[in-house]
This record gives sequence, structure tokens and C-alpha cells, in this order.
Amino acid sequence: MKKVLIVSYYFPPNTGAPAWRPFSWANNFYKKEIDTTVITRHWTGNENTWEDFVRPNTNPLREVKHDNYRVYSLPSKRNKWSEYFSSKGIIARAFGKFYFLFLALYGKLNTEIDGTLAFKDFILEHLKQNKYDVAIITVPPFNMLQMVDLFHERNIKVIVDVRDLWNNMMLQNNYQPSLQQKLWDKVYSFHFKRWMKNASRVLVITPSFREVLVKSFQGHIDVVYNGYEGDLFNKIEKVKTSKFIFSVVGSIYPEQDISVMLDGLKLFLKDKSHDKIQLRFIGLNVIPSISQHVKKELPYDFLYISDRVSKEAAIQEAKMATVLSYPGWLGTKGIISTKIFDYIASGNPILIAPGDRDIIDDLLTKTNTGESVFSAQSFADVLNKWFSLWEKNQDILIDVNSEVVQYYSRENQAMALGDIINNL
Repeated sequence: MKKVLIVSYYFPPNTGAPAWRPFSWANNFYKKEIDTTVITRHWTGNENTWEDFVRPNTNPLREVKHDNYRVYSLPSKRNKWSEYFSSKGIIARAFGKFYFLFLALYGKLNTEIDGTLAFKDFILEHLKQNKYDVAIITVPPFNMLQMVDLFHERNIKVIVDVRDLWNNMMLQNNYQPSLQQKLWDKVYSFHFKRWMKNASRVLVITPSFREVLVKSFQGHIDVVYNGYEGDLFNKIEKVKTSKFIFSVVGSIYPEQDISVMLDGLKLFLKDKSHDKIQLRFIGLNVIPSISQHVKKELPYDFLYISDRVSKEAAIQEAKMATVLSYPGWLGTKGIISTKIFDYIASGNPILIAPGDRDIIDDLLTKTNTGESVFSAQSFADVLNKWFSLWEKNQDILIDVNSEVVQYYSRENQAMALGDIINNL
């Protein structure tokens, strides 16, 4: 039996999207006869904003043994100088930019969430008494990549899991960065190359990440998708409603084009009554500017907008919806939110507006779970077609490719990673 140590800044009870990926591994590796230990920081489970995520938690070390894995939760740490220069004092404002630029050039990245500072001392002591075959370091925060050599020097194979790039806009079809962004890209690329050179393997969440990371890592780069929580979906019952519910479950970001969706909804609602239809935007309040824009554009009587909700509540919303929607990242390759996997698992039709002509559109085609459109009129036409079927109590989705949907469960993705580990 191989012994694996997962080092992840995010882990339940944290409910953010990054926590569920390492959680699925810890919960499923036993099926591949892998003994799993997790090192993370303390979380309360009530973190909802970025300020919550970076807020220190100084509770003492805690070890918890679960059925399939054990977890060490550590106090978070932050360099006092970084904390000072992040404050709003006059001196901090004057010198902070130079300070953080110096840190970045030296390789101190993401100083507001310093995983190496929080974990390194404990790991060094822990490895004196515990042997591991493989360590998985999942990033961001990118400063944790500095620990690759810590394991490599002790003959522990290292898998680096890259959940996000330092700048996802590098995946744009016509990427034209500013001079400042070009410099930052070079700084990050330089540090990635020197930190990852001794990794045995690199994981990415989407094939397009390979195009960036091949410049920093010459070895195997494997795709392990995020996926949906099959166990949670099976536990949560579908609630039947009397209304036609159009739902967007999760955050929408300023870089996304929501004009097709909003203009399409206005066309669709022209001859409709709020007695029959509800528009639910779950978690939209996380970015107030987007929330205010949606409230301004759409009729109030149809709207329900919420703050961020728990994973269980988000799945319940996905299962309750009549139609699920999301604006794709048109013009950018390979960006696929975890919510899309929840969508295909829900059994409800999906309307992407605009489509991305890339990974999301391809996923809908493979699973036969919905359509992508690129104009407000096409959006309204599809919704009207589905609304008519709903009024007649007819199924909107037929011939869903359940086998492909099942492939994208987190449990299946964990099994794929288990095979990679066992074959190292």
C-alpha cells in the first residue's frame, strides 16, 4: 500500500471550490489501496468572502482521523511585514508596492495566504517520524511550490497539482498583455520553472493549461478534471416546483460577457408572468457590481438573487432548476468552472450564453445535456422552446449520455489520479 501526503491550503470544512478537489482524493484513494494523510490549515466553514479566506486562524494543531484518511489542521501564518504593508497606513501605501515587488522577484508569491510559512516547519518534523511514497502539492497559493524540493530531497515523489494559472487570461486567443503584465508573466514563469523541475508529475484541470506549463515543466502533465460530487448528488433529492425556474448557480465575473443572457431573458420575458417563471441567481452577490447590473437589467418581480451558499445548497439549486445557464468564456481557451460539472450531473437542460466554442461547448455535445447560443434572439428562442415543453409536462432532455456524465464525477477523477500514483 502506497502512502500519500496531500498538502492543500484549502480543505473542508472550508466550503470554497478549491477544497473539494483534494477532499475527493482523500475520500476515495482507499479504493486504490492508498493510505492518505492531509495537511491543511484551520477553517471554520463560515468563510464566504476573500477577506474571510485570508483572515488568520491561530487555533493550535489538530489531528482528526476519518474512515479513509487523516487530517492535520494547522494555524495559518503570515509574515508580519507583509501584513503591515497590506494595511492602509500612509507609509505602507508609499512603500508597499516596492516591498511586494521585491518579494515577487525573490519568489515570495501570494503572501496574503502563505502556505509554505504555515506548513513547512510542521512537515519537516512530521517527516522525521512518518514515511511517504508520494506528496501532492495543490496550488494556488503558488508559494507552496517552494516545498517541492523539501520532499524531493527525502526521496518522496512529488505531484504538483495546478488548479489555476497565475493569469488565466494567457489562454485568450489574442492575448495582448500590458508591459506590466508581461513582466509579471515572466516572473511567475521563471519561478514555476525552478520550483517544478524536481516534480515527478504535474496535474492540470483542463488541457489548455498544458500550453502554458510546458514552458516551465518538461515531464508528464496529466489532466485530472474537477468534476461533480457524485455522493452528494445522490443524497440530495430533487424538489419539484410549480414554476419554470431559470438558474445561474455560482459567481459571474466582470470579465464574462452576460449581455447575451440578459438581453435574451428580456426578450423571453416579454409575454410571460412572474406567476409562472422565476430567475434565480445563486451566489451573485459575491461580486456586488455584477449583482447590481443584473438587478438593473431584469424585472424585479421575476428575480431572486442570493449570497454565496454551501455546496449542498448549490447542488439543491441545480437539481431544482428547470433550466441552468452560464456565460461561457468566449475567446478564451480551456476555462471550465466546477459549476458546469454540477450542471451536467443535475439532469436538467443547460443553456450556455454565449458559448465558448471550446471545452464547455464540447462537454455539452459529448453529454447531450444542452445548447450553446451566441445571440439574444437565439437565447430567447431556445428558452421559449423549452418553456413550451415544460408547460406540456414533456421532457426537455432526451438521450443524455450518462456514461460520459459519470466519467466527470469527482470519484472517477480520483480513481484516475490513484492510477497515476500507483504507476509512478
